Amino acid sequence: MISLKQLHHFWLTAHRGGIQRAAEASGLAPQTISAQIAALENHLGRPLFERQGRRLVLTPAGELTLQYADEILRLTEALEQALASDRPTLRLKVGLLDSVPKAIAAYLLAPLRALEQPVTLHVSEERFAQLLGALATGALDLILSDIPPTADPALPLFSQCLLDTPVAWYGAPRWGPGPITWSDLTHIPLLLPAAPTHARVTLLAQLQAHGVTPTIAGEFADTALLVEMARLGDGIFTAPELLSDALCQDGRLVPLGNIAELHERYWLISHRRKRHHPAVVQLSQTFRAASVPSSAQPTKETP
Repeated sequence: MISLKQLHHFWLTAHRGGIQRAAEASGLAPQTISAQIAALENHLGRPLFERQGRRLVLTPAGELTLQYADEILRLTEALEQALASDRPTLRLKVGLLDSVPKAIAAYLLAPLRALEQPVTLHVSEERFAQLLGALATGALDLILSDIPPTADPALPLFSQCLLDTPVAWYGAPRWGPGPITWSDLTHIPLLLPAAPTHARVTLLAQLQAHGVTPTIAGEFADTALLVEMARLGDGIFTAPELLSDALCQDGRLVPLGNIAELHERYWLISHRRKRHHPAVVQLSQTFRAASVPSSAQPTKETP
């Protein structure tokens, strides 16, 4: 069986860049570090390091082992901290798809405050493929996404649509009073997200379906900058209706009408083995009544 001592010495060597530096950091003899790594390699049946000149570099097996070691040692530290407290804290690792608005993410995570056990959130933002990879290795407990997962036999998932919200146009008062029609978009410039997000793809598909060739005034990787340019009157943009109060509170933006053909859906995705995690259960039960068309499969498990 792998011991935490072996794993820690391997982890320290990998992160410090060599046995000598690991020995200096731990106060142990280099021979002790080497022996622990050798025992780990012997147990796993493959080398974790190889020499390139005077340097030690990770083998492919070593890189994979390091991913798991990072997580195992983080969990060990979290366990020690939780047991040292009178009210153990629930550590929740959330992956956020970079196209999900931060205000939507905060809204979806808000029910966690109702849990009896205090929650410490660790949120990382990434693209979908990277988030699924982290979910597979246990580096994440759940993902919040604006696209549902596809079936993958190698990764059994639990997913649920938490929120289905209409989409509306927003812009400076100069573009009002609304409602904006598709024909209006021949002379009103658009502000779009730069990445091929679900919102962008569906909007462009509707423009094409209505025979509209829009004037695109800007494409932005930074959503905050897109919104600020809209406040300056450079164009209009789409956002979930749920964000209307937050976007329009200072009067520099106004709602310009809902888009009947567009809805934004936000999904909770977790590994099937995590579906009974208290946070996953809390979010699933809180948002179970979300209004989702039957074709959207609000709750499902992939093989």
